[in-house]
Amino acid sequence: GLITASYGWRAMFLVFGLVTFLWLIPWTVVLGGLQPARVGAEDDCGPVSGIVRHFSLWAMAAGHFTNNYGLYFLLTWLPLFLVQQRGFSIVQMSSLATLSYVAQAASALIMGWISDRWCAAGRPEAAIRRGMLVVCHLIFAVSIVGVLLGGTGGWLAVWLVLAGVGNGAGALNMYAIAQMFAGPRASGTWVGVQNGFGNVSGIVQPIVAGVIIDWSGSYAGAFWLAAGVSTFGALWWALVLPRIEPIELD
Repeated sequence: GLITASYGWRAMFLVFGLVTFLWLIPWTVVLGGLQPARVGAEDDCGPVSGIVRHFSLWAMAAGHFTNNYGLYFLLTWLPLFLVQQRGFSIVQMSSLATLSYVAQAASALIMGWISDRWCAAGRPEAAIRRGMLVVCHLIFAVSIVGVLLGGTGGWLAVWLVLAGVGNGAGALNMYAIAQMFAGPRASGTWVGVQNGFGNVSGIVQPIVAGVIIDWSGSYAGAFWLAAGVSTFGALWWALVLPRIEPIELD
């Protein structure tokens, strides 16, 4: 936001495009020290055809879709909403949006640590992670409505922080549950299918929200829909997701 406000959008694309290449340095260093694992017949990965027949995979994929819908909604429409509807400058909008992303990062780290501590203390991991997903979806839904109705004061910042908390803590548990279902032999394949389907929301959501905003002339309907999808996700995790236990690969 600061780069765009000071130097224009072209400079922003150039800076972040070049900075991305810096990741190649630690990536190359780490991979250079890895040795390929010896894989025997008993270590073969589970085939896709054997995984996709399990309802638990598609239940996770659908839940992943509902989790990502609200995230993509805020990614694509929050900046425009804050500038056009709330009257913030690009710099002010960037500061507010950053609050949500900082909260998301902190929430993922803190709640990940807490959930692992609870599991280490003997509490059932499946119940912990399912419960966290339900609560996080509800927090996210309430916060989206709060952003819509929160005006331009301090409450808007509070709702954006809560949105980050809900999304950050929810995402880590989705991937943890995926590994609980798939086990070490099929985690990569499982998460690939689940994540691919879940990110279809990144295609659907901008189109649906754009149509609603253009047709109604207001952001309200798109906000309420995003909150509704997140609420539906909470019910999905609580009532539809089957018992969390390793699937039978063979």
